[in-house]
Amino acid sequence: MKTLLLASVFASFLASNPLNVSSTNTPSQADWFRFIVQPGTPGQALQRPLVSAKGGAGNITVRADLSASTPCQRLSGAAERKGKKVTVRVTIRPPETGGCILMVGNFRYEATLNKLTPGKYQVEVIHQYPNSGWLSETVLKRQVSVR
Repeated sequence: MKTLLLASVFASFLASNPLNVSSTNTPSQADWFRFIVQPGTPGQALQRPLVSAKGGAGNITVRADLSASTPCQRLSGAAERKGKKVTVRVTIRPPETGGCILMVGNFRYEATLNKLTPGKYQVEVIHQYPNSGWLSETVLKRQVSVR
């Protein structure tokens, strides 16, 4: 009985989304861009984000692990295509209301760009931290091949 009660409480906790983790797509990007965020592994803050980009059959997938000033940050993603250049912007914002525990938050995200024609693409990933005191930075800039 205790196990069932604990499982119920844990499920309610996850459903309430206490870490403000969300997947964000703007309506105009929904058909070719997908952005999924998950809480990262708890522990020490990463000195630099760990970011990779890999090309596939008609797509590019960007994966990253990063730290933010609190675990209550909200991450959103947007992408822009101009010819063979792709820019992914990830915005890390403080929560709009309420307090948060004072510790670094770790996050993991995956951004997938679909419906790309074969060729070599210049991929740039920018992390932006508005209203946090952290500087925006380009965290990845490299060429990726799409089949």
